[in-house]
Amino acid sequence: NQQKIIVAREIDRDPKVLIAVQPTRGLDVGAIEYIHKQLLELRNTGHAVLLISLEMEEVLNISDRILVMFDGEIVCDSSSGIKNQCLLFLTLTLLYDKVINSAMKKEKGGHLKTILQSSITESLLSALAAIVIGLLIGFVVLMICNPSQAVGALGTIITGGMGLTGVTSALARICYYGMPLIMCGLSVGFAFKTGTFNIGASGQYWVGAFAAILTAHLLADSCGRFTWVVALLAATAAGGLWALLPGLLNAYRNVNIIISGIMMNYIGTYMVSILIKSFDFLYSAASGSTVGIPEQAILPKTGLDQLLPVRGGSGANIGILIALVTGVIVYIVLNWTTFGFELCTCGANRYAATNAGINGERSIVLAMVIAGALAGLGGGLVYLSSTGVHLTVTDTVNGTGFFGIAVALLGMCNPIGIVIAGLFVSFLQ
Repeated sequence: NQQKIIVAREIDRDPKVLIAVQPTRGLDVGAIEYIHKQLLELRNTGHAVLLISLEMEEVLNISDRILVMFDGEIVCDSSSGIKNQCLLFLTLTLLYDKVINSAMKKEKGGHLKTILQSSITESLLSALAAIVIGLLIGFVVLMICNPSQAVGALGTIITGGMGLTGVTSALARICYYGMPLIMCGLSVGFAFKTGTFNIGASGQYWVGAFAAILTAHLLADSCGRFTWVVALLAATAAGGLWALLPGLLNAYRNVNIIISGIMMNYIGTYMVSILIKSFDFLYSAASGSTVGIPEQAILPKTGLDQLLPVRGGSGANIGILIALVTGVIVYIVLNWTTFGFELCTCGANRYAATNAGINGERSIVLAMVIAGALAGLGGGLVYLSSTGVHLTVTDTVNGTGFFGIAVALLGMCNPIGIVIAGLFVSFLQ
């Protein structure tokens, strides 16, 4: 209401030149249309109106001339008859501002300064700062509650279980628990980078895990030693398909993706519970969970069990290597491919992307499907590890996907940062 009053006051003064900076930001549709109408009336009566806005649709609808500024200079002027080029310039400006600035600073400030200001380094430093601040706050609380044991407790937090179970045992657990955290973190982070919020990662993770277990039992004899590969592909496909519906609803019907994602979490949880009990060869009534997977479907250790030996069996397997490689692939896709550029452009400004020739609806759907596939793969990696973990018949949504949100935020949604954040959170666990 205060913004409406300010805009009305300035228009009522009948100015010769009106500079309007984001005049409609945060207003309702009716107020936006009224302000646009008033600005056009001022223009039609001979007044000069300078509109400064980040809303692409607003700029295109009411502007007679478009100027694109970057780094203090006008880089494009639509009065020259190159409107589409202006739109492309604006898209690039919105998306690559940090990258271009980093390149300019490299020429002026040297290679070291550029490295310190790169996106990966920025993500790592931010994550480390958050960790240090969290530990300091925790230490203050410990000092208030129990000063005599505060230092020892902080040491236990920092060293994790290494002091109790040994380094190799702790590293093996980090590898095992890090797999789902990294994959769900990549799922959420990928969606964030492309302008969506994949709060449905838990459901995709659970559905992917069930698809992997079911495929392992059905195809163990026919696929032989490659059963685990086929099962992981099934988990990936199931997670992607489970994220397809929220993506379609958001892209083509503008349904809130948070609401649809949460609903799909519960639907997936209940559906998996029903399906587990529907297959006699999967369900163990005594434990209320799935039975063990066939030996052919167990993820190979690839020597990690010997590198990180644990009494009773090491949980480290090829899954952690798959998670690490996936993080690198996601980073390359987002930063070095045309496909990733289109997805990130759509996430930065959907209207700018559409006007630059990018299919916004397609980008949203593909982003959600890929995000769901990453979460589904995470579920497959965990439940094919044969560590005694089984899918249970439950009505409670699995929390791994929500941990993925924390991991993605801790890693600043940078795939490399997410990998490191996932390993750190698994270390705390």
